[in-house]
Amino acid sequence: MEFVVVGESVLTVFKKPIPQALGGADHFYLASTKNARDTLGWGPQGIELVGTVRVTALEIERVEKFMKASKYSISVHNCEHFANYVLHGISHSRQMYNSFKQMGAKVVEMLRPVQSASENYSETVARQVAYRLNEQLRMARIDRANSRRVEFWSSRGIECD
Repeated sequence: MEFVVVGESVLTVFKKPIPQALGGADHFYLASTKNARDTLGWGPQGIELVGTVRVTALEIERVEKFMKASKYSISVHNCEHFANYVLHGISHSRQMYNSFKQMGAKVVEMLRPVQSASENYSETVARQVAYRLNEQLRMARIDRANSRRVEFWSSRGIECD
């Protein structure tokens, strides 16, 4: 399980019913396609990273911010809040406006343990996020140095490819 940084977002929000809620609540997750094996979600145990998920640098930053700031709660900081925040920058859950879904959420909340915000922050994910951000910084520095070299030689009449 890892992140791969891409230039443009390929993620979409998908949902599936939570069996324990008997249709009263849905689990939302991010993936490139509905049947993708590579998914990113949020649940009672924190981050749910399956396979190799392609994300933008901004999406990685949002994952990290959400993990640091939020304790999982099916009614306040649930998987739909997470998916919408990572993708759009807005923590919002439409299912919490449906009274039937709210009741289902309360049932699930009673049945499932949750962890604190500090427990959400998986060391593995933290290392991956730091590595990806550092790699992007390194690549940006290389690109900038190469641009300066091309500019230097171009100003002297030497064309570089």
